[in-house]
Amino acid sequence: MWPEVNQQVNYPLKPVLVDMVNQDQLDKDDQLVKFCVSSLLLLIAEYDTLCAFLE
Repeated sequence: MWPEVNQQVNYPLKPVLVDMVNQDQLDKDDQLVKFCVSSLLLLIAEYDTLCAFLE
């Protein structure tokens, strides 16, 4: 199941985060930013997984 979740959720989001770091929109060394981004991505992943499950 995890490879499917990574394929559908994590892999598409990673390039977006990398671009944001490269454009200095995210400070990956800031602990608060890490927490907020991680929390938001977890919610997105849970929502996407639930939507896929309900289809």
